[in-house]
Amino acid sequence: MPKLKGCPCTDYKANKDASGNCSLNRGPDGYAIQCVGDWALQKHDILRRYIEATSGPRAKYRPPVGRGGAAFIDMFAGPGMSCIRDTGEIIDGSPLIALCHTRAPFTSLVFCDLNADNISALESRTSAANDRVSIVHGDCNQCVGDILDLVPEYGLNVALIDPFGPSVLHGNTLRSLGEVKRMDFIIHFPTNGLKRYFGKRGFGQTIDNLVGNTDWRSEIRHARDVPKLIKYLRRNLVSIGYDKEQVRSLPIKNSRNRALYHLMFATKHDLGNKIWGSIARIGPGGQRELDL
Repeated sequence: MPKLKGCPCTDYKANKDASGNCSLNRGPDGYAIQCVGDWALQKHDILRRYIEATSGPRAKYRPPVGRGGAAFIDMFAGPGMSCIRDTGEIIDGSPLIALCHTRAPFTSLVFCDLNADNISALESRTSAANDRVSIVHGDCNQCVGDILDLVPEYGLNVALIDPFGPSVLHGNTLRSLGEVKRMDFIIHFPTNGLKRYFGKRGFGQTIDNLVGNTDWRSEIRHARDVPKLIKYLRRNLVSIGYDKEQVRSLPIKNSRNRALYHLMFATKHDLGNKIWGSIARIGPGGQRELDL
C-alpha cells in the first residue's frame, strides 16, 4: 500500500470528521479513508488470524459441502480503508480484510455504516465482489432487522462490532444478533474512551445502552473502574446463550504499554473458544499476549 503525502496530520483531532475520516486526504482511489493509530495494525492482525483459523470449520458450511453459508457482518464498517496517522501508510480496513480472504471465503459479507461518504467508498471498493456483498446504509442499531435478513440463519457467522465511539453501540443490538444460532462476536470495547467520557453528560445512559442493564451503576464510581464494565457486558451475552468461560477479552495496548481498548470475543461453541485462545496469545511480532 502507498503512503499519503501530507500525512501524518499536523493536528489529528482537528483534521478528522465525526466518523473518524481524514478531512485532509483521500485514498488513492479518491474515496474517504479513516485516520487510525498504529495500534490498529494489532487489531487487524488478530482479525486476519481469526478469519484464517476459522477457515476449516467455515468450509463445512460453504456449498457444495454445506448449505448454511458463512457471513461476515461489520456493523460499523467505515470506508474500508485507513491511514496510519503517524506514518501515512495506507492499509485495508476490516471490510477489505474479510472480503479479500481466499481460503474458504465468506459466502456473504454485510457492511453497515451511517456515513454517506463511507457507503460510497464501500460500494466502490467492494464492487468487484458485489454478488457476495450487501451494504446497509443507516444506524446499525435501527437497521439490525435488515442486517439479520441478510445473515444465513443456519450458517457459521461472525459479527465484528467496532464502533467509532462508545455511545453508538447498544447491548440490545448484540442481543438481536446473538439470537442467530452460530454467531461469533469480536467486539471493540472502548476502555480508554469510556475513561475519558466518565462523568460527562449522557455517560450513564451510554453505559445502560452499551451493557444492556443498569446493574453496573452501584459498582462503577470512578474512571479507573471502567474495565469492570466488561463483566456486565459479558453477563448480557451469557443471558442469550454465550458461555461465560467463552466470553474473553484481550487488551490492545499502545507503544507505552497502556491499554487503549479491549477486544472481546464471544462464542457459543468450544471450537471457537479454542481458536480464539490460540490466536489471542500471540501478538503481531510473535510475542505472547495476555488473554483475560
